[in-house]
Amino acid sequence: MSIYSFLQDRSYGFTDGLSEQVLYRLAYRRIPSLFREAEINLDSLNKVFASKWLSSREVVLGTKCNKVVKLDVVTGEKVQIPSLKGRSSTQPTRSFDFANFFSFYYNTFNSNSCGIHSIDINPSGTLLATGGDNPNELAVYKLPSFDPVCVGENCHSDWIFDIVWLDDEFLVTGGRDGYLGLFQVKNDLQESVGQFDSHSFLSPHEKKKCDDCKKVRAIKFNKNTNELAVLSPDGLFQTWDMHRFEKSFTQRLDQCEENVCMSLSEDSSVYVIGSQSHITFLDPRILKSVCVISSAERDSGVRSLSFNNELLTVGTGNGAILFYDIRNKKYLQCGCCSGEQTTLRLRTGEGWLSKDEMYVEYFFNECFPNSVYTHCYNNTRTKLFTAGGPLPSGLTGNYAAVWQ
Repeated sequence: MSIYSFLQDRSYGFTDGLSEQVLYRLAYRRIPSLFREAEINLDSLNKVFASKWLSSREVVLGTKCNKVVKLDVVTGEKVQIPSLKGRSSTQPTRSFDFANFFSFYYNTFNSNSCGIHSIDINPSGTLLATGGDNPNELAVYKLPSFDPVCVGENCHSDWIFDIVWLDDEFLVTGGRDGYLGLFQVKNDLQESVGQFDSHSFLSPHEKKKCDDCKKVRAIKFNKNTNELAVLSPDGLFQTWDMHRFEKSFTQRLDQCEENVCMSLSEDSSVYVIGSQSHITFLDPRILKSVCVISSAERDSGVRSLSFNNELLTVGTGNGAILFYDIRNKKYLQCGCCSGEQTTLRLRTGEGWLSKDEMYVEYFFNECFPNSVYTHCYNNTRTKLFTAGGPLPSGLTGNYAAVWQ
């Protein structure tokens, strides 16, 4: 059915079996070409790594400077959520490697700037999980008040890279140390919330090492199969049976560089994995690669992925936002003045960049588009929030915008 036919039938009162959702399914492929960017000022926050919509106008952010911020996308008002401190003050240490400038240029980390890499909200929308004041620890807040619930500790010896809720009580963390942690936030713990200087401490229900996996970079939970998908940066893909919390499958992907993001389709029928220059599609039923496509922005790296019905949204390291039509197996196209069809690319705005000593010493007069480290759609799928910052880890800056 065409959009015209739908609107015509609705005008005559023929709405049997039709809904606004039907209209959206007819139109969602056209929405990206209509998007217009509205940048949001984040002041001096450093690089947004994670984001989730809280309501029709509020988004919660996690930054490299280890801050959790509630942002009103209409007014630009920002509220910093106090970090939850654990009982251990031990932090992982990292140092810059000046022996290999290329590695330093893109990949090294400041010891105090690992940041908040993941935010997830439980299915009922009552709890939010993210990183704590110590990046090795888990912090859980009650929504919508952001009252502190607990700190998850005694699990990771290195940064937490990803977090996913299994249901309203259980969640899994994946760490840079190669471990998975299974935590349970019981109902009585949720009900005994206090002030920000008073919260509970929680040890993992179970903790396991991912064999052959030096780092856990991304995790996704498949409700249909009750399996947890686990991804390492060097392309090791595993599934874990969450009935037993045991590994059930391991596969080495052909794309073995910078596998930093993974998404699961809304119907749980396909995993997608973003690497340095490709996107890999995996069928959960057979756990095999069914398709590998170019990112259309070669070597800039795929930094974020999400599904919108049959449309895959791709955020890249050089500031491009792309839309891949899974049904038609091609990127969305747009027309130009010559009449030729080209791949639709939305480009990130200027954002903010600190002209500090690091910039002057190593990056002066260089141009770096803002990487799209995170993006997410609102409930109606008519607004797209994108955020990130400059790709080189030595640079300080930020970018955030709403496309609508």
